[in-house]
Amino acid sequence: MRGQTTQPELPTLEPGLTLLEVDDRSTGALHSLVLDHLLLESGNAVWVDAHGHGTTQPLVRIAPSLRLLKRIAIARAFTPWQHYSLLQALADECTTETNLLVLPAVDYFYRSGDCSDREGERLFTHY
Repeated sequence: MRGQTTQPELPTLEPGLTLLEVDDRSTGALHSLVLDHLLLESGNAVWVDAHGHGTTQPLVRIAPSLRLLKRIAIARAFTPWQHYSLLQALADECTTETNLLVLPAVDYFYRSGDCSDREGERLFTHY
């Protein structure tokens, strides 16, 4: 039918680790999944950004309420060492209210060439 768009079906996040694979055409899929989860569950999300996935524009655009965005804490890193430090501090940032950790492209910085392959492997496997 003309004028109708289909709603994407989002996976349900179960306790544990969920690997989300999307292609470049799926801009906002991760943002939609995070917001959907927060709408269905109580608690907060902590997002450790890598490679620009934690941009707030898609979140603001698709959030049904700006109040929902207050439940998302985003930490950004621009180097492998900053990212590593954020991951080291992650346990202190999570509270009993944290029910979602978002770690997109978690290996990006360690494979990006900003550090040697050996150092990148050491940093990545250490945490």
